[in-house]
Amino acid sequence: MMDTNTIRAVGKSRLAVTPLGFGGGTIGSPAIGNEASFATVAAAWETGVRFYEERRIGVVIAAPYASGWLADPSGSATYMYAPAPPEVVARSERMHAICEDHGVPLAAAALQFPLAHPAVATVIPGAKSPEEPVASRRNLDTEVPDDVWRRFKAEGLLEENAPTP
Repeated sequence: MMDTNTIRAVGKSRLAVTPLGFGGGTIGSPAIGNEASFATVAAAWETGVRFYEERRIGVVIAAPYASGWLADPSGSATYMYAPAPPEVVARSERMHAICEDHGVPLAAAALQFPLAHPAVATVIPGAKSPEEPVASRRNLDTEVPDDVWRRFKAEGLLEENAPTP
């Protein structure tokens, strides 16, 4: 099972992060109120998240927890969304089916896969409700059977030499 709690170094720097971070772009939406945003960040904190990618989240953390937080030095991020091409949708559907065959959520494989690469220190899913960081922690801690990774590779969904958990 993947170690989802040990702090990881970021490259050769002195910076170290938790394997599961928190992406704050979604709670910055005008559709998400302050109360929901604060509850979402608090839920992430309760699951053990200590890496937050948006500077404004520090306001939420600093008050009740008085603990350090990490942010993009510029304090800003740009997000771009585009529809996925049909071949990407087909790959995703196939991966989802393989995960379903093994009784694991695709989200568990999606969060764990990048962490298997030695250059990756953290994954940073966004969340817009208190349930989402809890689900991310659960997915990160869900055991993904080796056969899932083997099938992904056998069906050409992952490169044969891709590191897997």
